[in-house]
Amino acid sequence: ASRGTVRVELLEGEASLEDAAGEEVFGLGGRFFARERFAVRRAREPEPADTSRLVLGHAAVGLTVGDADMRGRARLEWLVKRGALERVSFSAPGVGRDVKVEGPDVESFTRSGDRFEGILSAPVRDRLRIGVSWSDATPQGGQGGVVAVPVPAFHLDDVWRVESAVQLARDAEL
Repeated sequence: ASRGTVRVELLEGEASLEDAAGEEVFGLGGRFFARERFAVRRAREPEPADTSRLVLGHAAVGLTVGDADMRGRARLEWLVKRGALERVSFSAPGVGRDVKVEGPDVESFTRSGDRFEGILSAPVRDRLRIGVSWSDATPQGGQGGVVAVPVPAFHLDDVWRVESAVQLARDAEL
């Protein structure tokens, strides 16, 4: 019976050594041991790529309050770290009735109550920016001249984390 050493270099995860029965060969210190005389090299199936989506969100809200009306603007951003976005949605409780949503990658937006859903013109794989603007009447009749002003909260859907900021200003007429 012939004896000898065969050196096989395998890259991690690319292939495995198996004996004639299809069982993986045991390796230790660069030497492989099998019950059979011959080991067969067979390529391993590649691990499936992580197809999950990872998206971070940013919401910056600005509200200007005047005697008669309030005007608001928000900049919403979805930062795609893994995967792609074809649609986006968010809720904005407290936003006014005349809302305008726009962005260069947006095909259309629909509103149902506080929820907004958008279809994008093409899948976005890096960064999506959307501008939201609205106005509403300033609440009247507070005690001692103090009026509680609702500041809309923007909740971006399907994001891992959202960072947000709010800026309040008063109208120059005040």
